[in-house]
Amino acid sequence: MIKFDEATSESICLTNDIMLFLVFFLLFYLFDKESKYHIYQNEVKTELLEDKNQELEHFAYLASHDLNEPLRTVKSFVEIINDEYYDTGDKELNIYFQFIYDAIDRMQAMIRGLLEYSKLGENKTFEKLDIQEVVNEIEVDLSDLLKTKQVDFQMSNLPVVTCLPIIKQVFQNLIVNGIKFQEEGSIPQIQITHQEHPTCWEFCVEDNGIGIQEDVKGRIFRMFDKLHLKSDYEGHGIGLAFCKKIVETHNGRIWVESTLNEGSRFSFTIPKVKVDKGVEVPKLIVQSSS
Repeated sequence: MIKFDEATSESICLTNDIMLFLVFFLLFYLFDKESKYHIYQNEVKTELLEDKNQELEHFAYLASHDLNEPLRTVKSFVEIINDEYYDTGDKELNIYFQFIYDAIDRMQAMIRGLLEYSKLGENKTFEKLDIQEVVNEIEVDLSDLLKTKQVDFQMSNLPVVTCLPIIKQVFQNLIVNGIKFQEEGSIPQIQITHQEHPTCWEFCVEDNGIGIQEDVKGRIFRMFDKLHLKSDYEGHGIGLAFCKKIVETHNGRIWVESTLNEGSRFSFTIPKVKVDKGVEVPKLIVQSSS
């Protein structure tokens, strides 16, 4: 067995310590360099995504304005032609004109929806809102509908949340959908609940409606994508798309759990944001929902 004197042993120990330090330093340098690279890449992707979002919103805004003008022209000429050739005895011709008017009205409604969609979230000023009061206001706004449909409406003691005032539209759209998509003759039941998590609030709007088929759940949050015929259920397929954009403007997510012919549970999250009333929060980036 080789024996070293004290000086040699100390020299070997020092060498080992230096080598160990160099290894750790090298690993730290590589790790730090890799982390900075990924942070930089994420920042670039975030900026690109933000630019794309702005471009899409601007395009939707311009398209809705540009489409409205020729549509108004078409409607004006159709009205002129109708006035000139209107014949109370020609039922078939009158039906054709009615089809044209209905199509124009639907197109105008879709354009208005596109314009409103492009403007969603323009106001980035977060406020502390009492969600209980927000839902109470919705009850007042929908009082006629609630009475007519004899809606069984229930909600838990909802919290105060820092969010955009437009969050009201999410609750209202989900409530209206829960009332609308019902079997004929059924009494709608709507229940709103919430859960508090360490980093966010989770809300749920549950109904006893017709439910959603599993294979079409991925379509329900798309703009203008209707699952039912207009003759069965009124609407233009924009309500849930609005909900999705509003929730994602908060950096939250929205999803649905549903059983066909039994009902649906629409849940969404609102991250906790600590700001005083009237403080403008830096622009948020839309993230995909699962």
